[in-house]
Amino acid sequence: PDADFLIVVQSGDFTQRGEPAIANKYKRAVTAIKAGADIVIELPVIHALGCAEIFARGAINIFSSVNAQGIISFGCESGDLQGLSTVADILKTEPKEYKRVLHNLTSEGVSYPKARERALEEYGKSNGLVLPDIALPNNILAIEYLKVIAEKENLSPFAIKRIGAYKGKDNSSPSSSYLRTLNNQNLHLGESIAPKYSLELLKERIFGDFSTLLLYKLKFMNRDQLADIADVSEGLENRIINAAKNVFSAEKLLSEIATKRYTNSRLNRILLSALLDITKKAQSHHSLPFYNILAIKKGKEKILSLLSESKKVITSHNELSREPLAKWDVNATNLYGILQGRYDENRMIFVE
Repeated sequence: PDADFLIVVQSGDFTQRGEPAIANKYKRAVTAIKAGADIVIELPVIHALGCAEIFARGAINIFSSVNAQGIISFGCESGDLQGLSTVADILKTEPKEYKRVLHNLTSEGVSYPKARERALEEYGKSNGLVLPDIALPNNILAIEYLKVIAEKENLSPFAIKRIGAYKGKDNSSPSSSYLRTLNNQNLHLGESIAPKYSLELLKERIFGDFSTLLLYKLKFMNRDQLADIADVSEGLENRIINAAKNVFSAEKLLSEIATKRYTNSRLNRILLSALLDITKKAQSHHSLPFYNILAIKKGKEKILSLLSESKKVITSHNELSREPLAKWDVNATNLYGILQGRYDENRMIFVE
């Protein structure tokens, strides 16, 4: 409550699920301002389409680059900051006992996320620790945030316990997946579920299918090029190349390449990264030299001066197009416009 200003870092036109957002990034940024934010900065797509570690590092590096002391607030299922911090420390230091169990499990063919979960559980039991459930998606992100925040001298964490189940269908605290389900089925969305400005946003939903674009792109990629795409490993490029020869939709392609080791979200991110040319090298840019501002509250323009002390401040799509390391964001915006059939907004929006 005594903060000088509230900064929100928001994914652009595509989400970490590897899907197009319900509404474009500018319109979503406006709702964030209406909900209390002072300014909204875009999380570059090379980070937004990354695994939890890439996503978290990209976001935290934006906050830490601001020339000010800050508190990073994030939601998580446990709400136990101490427990999450303990897990973050274990994962960062990798004690011998934990590392041994992790190695044994992965050698037996257990997927890395499951092996890490079980190794932590065993390490916790043998050391008398009660650790949060790291199988829950927002706990996973919280742990990755904490690992990066620990490296930053100007940031402190603040964990907010999420109310309701991750995929809960309780109208008093609905999950985002429940809102999307209701929205896709055109069912009534009352203000008991979400604020009016958010409900209006949901009406902007798009149903664009990038199957044709994706399959066309894959036809021109060889195995080496696909192996360079972010998060592709363990020969997955071969499965994708072979499957792409005989399918005619992204949905069918996804079903053909799916394995127990890869979640649908991860596969969606990989396919979208292939379409946008997001390589492992691209994702190695953990911090970019600009802030792309999507929306700002009128009267808070002084924040722009503060931000400009650290990085170049960009306030329009045209400016972004001239920034070499923003090419992936430009491509993502252009792709979203194709799927949507229009893209009305192209510069920072001032919100009353």
